[in-house]
Amino acid sequence: MNRAQMVLLWCAAFVIACGTAAGDVSVPRIIGDNMLIQRRVEAPLCGKADPGEEVTVTLAGKQAKTTANEKGRWTVKIGPFEVGGPHELTVAGKNTLTFKNVLVGEVWVCSGQSNMQWSVSQACSADAEIGQANFPNIRLFYVPRTVAETPQEDVEASWEECTPRTTEGFSALAYFFGWELHKAYGGLPIGLIHTSWGGTASETWTSRPTLDSDPEVKPLLDYWDEEAARSAAMMAESEKKFAEWKQAEEEAKAKGEQPPEQPKRPTDQRTNPNRPANLYNAMIAPIVPYAIGGAIWYQGESNATRAYQYRRLFPMMIQDWREAWSQGDFPFLFVQLANFHNWADPTSWAELREAQVMTLDLANTGMAVTIDIGESYNIHPKNKQEVGRRLALAARAIAYGENIVYSGPVYDSMLIEGNSIRLKFKHVNEGLVAEGEPLKWFTIAGENRRFVWADANIEGDTVVVRPASGGVDYPVAVRYAWWDDPVGCNLYNKARLPASPFRTDAWPGVTAEVRSLTDPQPERKLCQVPEDPKLPRALLIGDSISIDYTEQTRELLTGKVNVQRIPWNGGDTNNGLARLNEAVGGVKWHVIHFNFGLHDLRCTDGRYQVPIEQYEKNLREIVRRLKFTGAKLIWASTTPVPEGASGRIPGDEVKYNAAAKAVMDENSVPINDLHAFALPKLKELQKPQDVHFTDPGSMALAKRVAASILTALGEPVPPSFQD
Repeated sequence: MNRAQMVLLWCAAFVIACGTAAGDVSVPRIIGDNMLIQRRVEAPLCGKADPGEEVTVTLAGKQAKTTANEKGRWTVKIGPFEVGGPHELTVAGKNTLTFKNVLVGEVWVCSGQSNMQWSVSQACSADAEIGQANFPNIRLFYVPRTVAETPQEDVEASWEECTPRTTEGFSALAYFFGWELHKAYGGLPIGLIHTSWGGTASETWTSRPTLDSDPEVKPLLDYWDEEAARSAAMMAESEKKFAEWKQAEEEAKAKGEQPPEQPKRPTDQRTNPNRPANLYNAMIAPIVPYAIGGAIWYQGESNATRAYQYRRLFPMMIQDWREAWSQGDFPFLFVQLANFHNWADPTSWAELREAQVMTLDLANTGMAVTIDIGESYNIHPKNKQEVGRRLALAARAIAYGENIVYSGPVYDSMLIEGNSIRLKFKHVNEGLVAEGEPLKWFTIAGENRRFVWADANIEGDTVVVRPASGGVDYPVAVRYAWWDDPVGCNLYNKARLPASPFRTDAWPGVTAEVRSLTDPQPERKLCQVPEDPKLPRALLIGDSISIDYTEQTRELLTGKVNVQRIPWNGGDTNNGLARLNEAVGGVKWHVIHFNFGLHDLRCTDGRYQVPIEQYEKNLREIVRRLKFTGAKLIWASTTPVPEGASGRIPGDEVKYNAAAKAVMDENSVPINDLHAFALPKLKELQKPQDVHFTDPGSMALAKRVAASILTALGEPVPPSFQD
């Protein structure tokens, strides 16, 4: 089915089944009481009637007439209208439908994943925001979350006035965006169509014909097609088994016997919300071609491991929607990913942000940068008010033509000047500003592509960057905030809008080859933070507990030690042995702090993931190999296992720690006894029924780790590390 056929299907097939008889004129639910019509356009309205039946649509003194085709489908365009209302809309044929309290204003589609779905009740100052949300000229239409394998014709939703009751569960970002426009334009009626689903990728919001048109996307489509075929076979087999079980159950009951256990039904991947086009079919197609003024979008987290592919997927989706609506290049505004402490490779989110910047090459697009207002350990930052304000600035400039500052600095070009690089920017406006000098999160590299920390200074409308402490004689590239969570990045313009993270190089990134969910996901051999070449290097090796305290350890040792880690979330000693050489080799380490155990002692059906005898043997081999690095080694004992921790038995860590201690004593490796440290204050430090620690708990561990590293290096330990 091509795009033209899909649009005709939409316009032709909407029916309200409830309360209408065959032949009655009917319309989709997006046409109803409290609706908001887009101003200054001929608004398309569609429905169903008897073949050959004349249909008349009347609104605000204007009429549009048409005749239902041989299949009983009709469509009209009515308008244009200026801002106004409330009006009454009638749709008349053999019967008449009347819809009241209709306004004319600006309509925006608001879509994406969980940060768009995040409700007003979950935002900052939720009670106050909900309490004052009495704006009858803001209208809300909330598309329910559902999936479909083919384009659908209607949704179970209705337009509602903005009240505390209707606002509470509505998208916070959509609401604050709409409120900002409503306020800026003196009460302008605003219609917000909210259609989002947390944890979803952009390809599920794109039509299948468009996805099929690009060979770049074929590996992804092939994966999902195979999953769908497998699911179809599994579901057919499941139905057969279920029928057999039902018969056996009835026979057992008849005999007074215990019926057999009901077979479990498999997951049907055909209805997975991330299957390409599934959400387009169910949550976008039904609202096309309802006239809109533009769209806002907050998504990307679920595509971060395929960031290079997003360079094509995201613009493809925007163009797909624009073609579907047939309104030309309507404004499409989006949010760049905020800072967040990501457990995958910490540059994959930087690459996704880069893909978002590239999308600005499309006409009438705008981006709200949020790198300064995220929350490191919350993927859903609560300050949706400021995100909405920044998106509204872009709308005011791009959609409504205001001459205002709506973007922070965006990298434009570079010039090498000896041992420094001068950077030029777009959207400088009245000048560049360092919020809390000096500028942070700038790195610089030579031809060897090894980045080191850099000094950066504002000179007029440019930034000049040079190595902070040597290590790069002939610089060729600069990066700014090129990390998942660059806390404290502080380049702004005078409008107090932050600069977008950027890089001047085009060297292949960690997601460059990832095209499908079956491709190796980005996880670098070494998660390398830019270094100060004058400082010693410490490496942290371990499972997710090690990952938890790594960032805090880095913060504590800033200016004293370069801290890196190998990100082995879920790693046991078998995994460590398989990957140790490739990860540790090639770099001179002064200290290596390592720990394994929490996954080795995972117990399933009475069997450990790595039996204690093998664990001890593996540790001996790991220590043997680590000694070849010449680094000073520190072993960290396995942290306590609380009651209820999945797959682990409290007390088992004591046995594994004893085995590890024997190995370390044989090899004269000092022990950082995190178990003994944490055990007396578990309720204070550790999450309930979880081997992981709270943020304060991870900081407490980080102080112990940082102190052990400084001790190994012969450096004094600050008293604050010993709290």
